[in-house]
Amino acid sequence: MKRTVLSIVAILFLALLLPKTPCGLGDDLCLGKPTFSPSYTPSEPFNITSDADFALHGFSGNGSLADPYVIVGLNITSDDSTLIWIQNTRSHFRIEDCWFSSAYAGFTPLYSLLPLTIANATNGNITHNEFADSLGGMSLYSCSNMHVNLNRFETRAQTLSVRRANHSTFERNEFGLDYVDFGAWLSLSYNCSVRSNTFFNITNVGVEFSSCTLCYLENNTLSFLEGVPTTNEIMVNLYGGEDCVVHENRIYGPCYRSINAEGIGHSITNNTISGCDYGLRGRLVDSAIKFNTFEDFRWGGIVLIRTNGTLVHHNWLSASTKYLSAGVIVYGGSGSNISSSIISRTSTGIALQGCDGALVERNTVTDSLYGLTLFSETVLPEDPDGLPTRSIVRSNVFSGGGVHFNIGAQWTDPFGNQTMTNNTLNEREIGYFENEEGLNVNGSDYGQVIFANCTGMSLLGGSFEGVKSDLLHLGYIDYGFASPVTLMSCRQCSLSSLTLFNNTMGVKIYSSTEVSLTDVNASRHSWAAVVTSRSDTLTIADSVFYDNYKGIGFSWAWDCLVQQCSFEGNNESLLLVNAPSCNVTGCSFVHNGDCVFLGGSSGGIIHDNSFIVNSRGVLLNSTSDCELTSNVFSGCRFGVVIDTFSNLNRVYDNTFTNNIVDALCVGSGNQWDDGVSIGNYWDTYSGVGPFIVDDDDQDNYPRGPTTGTQSTTTTQGGYNPLAIAGAAGVVGFVALLILVFERRKVTIED
Repeated sequence: MKRTVLSIVAILFLALLLPKTPCGLGDDLCLGKPTFSPSYTPSEPFNITSDADFALHGFSGNGSLADPYVIVGLNITSDDSTLIWIQNTRSHFRIEDCWFSSAYAGFTPLYSLLPLTIANATNGNITHNEFADSLGGMSLYSCSNMHVNLNRFETRAQTLSVRRANHSTFERNEFGLDYVDFGAWLSLSYNCSVRSNTFFNITNVGVEFSSCTLCYLENNTLSFLEGVPTTNEIMVNLYGGEDCVVHENRIYGPCYRSINAEGIGHSITNNTISGCDYGLRGRLVDSAIKFNTFEDFRWGGIVLIRTNGTLVHHNWLSASTKYLSAGVIVYGGSGSNISSSIISRTSTGIALQGCDGALVERNTVTDSLYGLTLFSETVLPEDPDGLPTRSIVRSNVFSGGGVHFNIGAQWTDPFGNQTMTNNTLNEREIGYFENEEGLNVNGSDYGQVIFANCTGMSLLGGSFEGVKSDLLHLGYIDYGFASPVTLMSCRQCSLSSLTLFNNTMGVKIYSSTEVSLTDVNASRHSWAAVVTSRSDTLTIADSVFYDNYKGIGFSWAWDCLVQQCSFEGNNESLLLVNAPSCNVTGCSFVHNGDCVFLGGSSGGIIHDNSFIVNSRGVLLNSTSDCELTSNVFSGCRFGVVIDTFSNLNRVYDNTFTNNIVDALCVGSGNQWDDGVSIGNYWDTYSGVGPFIVDDDDQDNYPRGPTTGTQSTTTTQGGYNPLAIAGAAGVVGFVALLILVFERRKVTIED
């Protein structure tokens, strides 16, 4: 009560400043307005404090059901008092065809004082009245058997304030002809119905049931005033209470939140909701959300927070954009059921975080980046992070990216406690294996394969394509993280003889150890063929990576080996980011952009590889103590690039031929020979003395095609690094060294 009263007080001061606009929803929503008497009898405000006062004021009737007291045809206007205040009556009475206009609103300790205020009364019928140019409308307190029908409210703040009412109806009224901050507020009421009303141009809350029981909101039309939505806007606020029904309402945005629902045993059914940021946000227990239509929502269709035992089924949900939108999101809680719904045009159809025992079954998700996302980090500051547990996901139909795991950067717990059966992605079965050991899985049987917390598993064969989560947004592509093969917290597993084609990512490996990939053919992935994070002792061997945006990305990985692989036509072939002590050996790089990038990845060994006709061969960024040996760099724009923060690297016994720039080094203490007798082969070496790499670096034991006198140029081969950087189209020397292109994370985290 305190929360609502404070809100109303603030609104009363602001309401007079708000502009008025017409209905703005079209003739079809403005039809059926009640008609009113063209003439009224002027009257001063008055109070009724007992049943006897009706007769004392001369109103006709005797107060019975058959012959109620009738207050009719009055025009009451005042700016400093209530207009009619009825208290402590039990007689039947009617107030009809009256005109009320007042800028007054006040409060008693128990209820609001509005133009028409009724307290501790029964058996009233308020019909066919007009409340015009008023701050508030009607206040009812501790009333029963009241009927408020066919009235028109043109008020600016709180229209209908009802507290502790029982067995009452509010039907076919029209609210907010110009604008209204609060439409109807019912608090601590029982068995009341708000039916077939129109709430136009709401600026704050349309209808609120606060701690009500067995109340009904049915067949109403609600719309917000056109403008920029704020986080205070709620069309329907079901705040606490039990066993209320929200049924067959039509809710039109724009607004921030269409329905906010909290409480026990509520039923939200057959509503049509359009054009809001969030369709429904709920903290519910043992409730039902079913047969609703949520369309053109911006962020979330149905968002459940710490919700228990609630059934969400047979809903139709479609977002206005695929960017960061979700059909159904479950944060925390237990035992909820999301089933038999149709979801489209979302970033993810269904998302689970921190909940226990959720059942997700028989849903269809189309035209979305992912069908199902399981994630660990809540966006709610009051709730703990954590993965869902004991989820059952079965018999769902997904397209696009299928099942996706969005795991936070600090997450280290083993992944598990999920059951997924009989789901399909792009009409092929999803194979989900959890806590399994020693199985041989035939990849040809599946369209997506997930190993979670498995040991000694083998995935053999299979062709995987079209698992995509790419989205063009505001002129750039957000690639997402969809992949047909995912390993989470696995040990000693192997993937072999796979064909990966035209996915966003081919393989994701997270928090795993001793995993091997062999004989993999990966091509035309829009983001990366293989992505690993927080893993160690991985081996990728005898595989081909062709025409990918990125070939392999290691992040927060160590002791990994890439050997005997072929990279051709990739924008970036092999990235090691915070990946120390890795080994790249025996690989071929042809016609790529950047071949091997090491960022914060000290202690690596790059040897016996060939780099032929690439943009840049090996790039060291904040990386030290690496060894580059026995490699061939030929026909590249840049062979080796070492930035300012890369020190104590050893580059020797390599061959540099026909490159525009063989080597570019700004770091200190880097070594260009073995310190004994072996340097590098430089096709521009003159044959005399050391080979000058730059002013601070030289190869003391160079080899070259000729011998003879020392060149007279200050740098062997005539290279000036600053001039070459400019000639190669790089904007500035420093920009070159920090790898002028943007590098997105190659981890699994979103």
